[in-house]
Amino acid sequence: SVMESYSIINRQITAKLPFFVTEFGKYDCPSEYFTERDGLSSCLLFYTLDGQGLLRYGKGEYLLSRHRVAVINCRNYQYYSTASNGRWQFIWIHFDGKCAEDMVDILNEGALSVLDFSNRPDFYYYFEKLQKLEQSMDKNRELVLSNLMNDILSELIQHHQRSISEQRYAEHFPRIEYAAAYMMKNYSRKITIDELAGLCSLSKYYFIRIFQCVTGDTPYTFLTLCRLKQAKKLLLESNASVGEIACIVGYPDVKNFIAAFKKHVGVTPLQFRKTPRV
Repeated sequence: SVMESYSIINRQITAKLPFFVTEFGKYDCPSEYFTERDGLSSCLLFYTLDGQGLLRYGKGEYLLSRHRVAVINCRNYQYYSTASNGRWQFIWIHFDGKCAEDMVDILNEGALSVLDFSNRPDFYYYFEKLQKLEQSMDKNRELVLSNLMNDILSELIQHHQRSISEQRYAEHFPRIEYAAAYMMKNYSRKITIDELAGLCSLSKYYFIRIFQCVTGDTPYTFLTLCRLKQAKKLLLESNASVGEIACIVGYPDVKNFIAAFKKHVGVTPLQFRKTPRV
């Protein structure tokens, strides 16, 4: 067996942070490997690189196959081992902090969420970033680590929610994709919810609900973002006035355009145009 193990902790700073990493590493463990415990004051993330692990947690038993991610609260009982006398190579991150247990609870929703990241092999990037931070002498290292753990957990939660939506609304995916493509093509004219719902052969309120579950945005917000994306392109690549651009992207009232632009982009259209680009 081969284990890489790293420790990062500055007790003077971490007690006040939302998250902090205590240990992390990579383990290519033998077939007889197992750990059984509870009552540990930390949370633990697994990411399987190869082989397969067995995890008993809560009332369930789970297989952690290649590119699967799971996060547990180590205060609870846990048993994990190499599955079926084979091989299990995984990354592990022990972390804690004021927000750690709450975020893990949100992710697992009272049980355990085993997430499939087989289409996202770049998840390994987080581990490489941890390695670099462990070697860093940056005085803000613990703060950067806290932000990194927030990014990791937030991505896991979003991935989990997307997976639920995909499973629940799989039959409606082609309709929602069609509605989204329709908005991207016709953003310059007035588009109503009734029109979109009709295109999808769904009731108005069911369409709004399904669209938001699948895309993460309401139809109105999605259309607004389509319009603003094109507006930003025109602001940078043309000499058209703000009023002209407003009309082109579907805003007859320039005041409404400016208000929407500032709300979503953070600056006015003119400020955006004048901001130097790197």
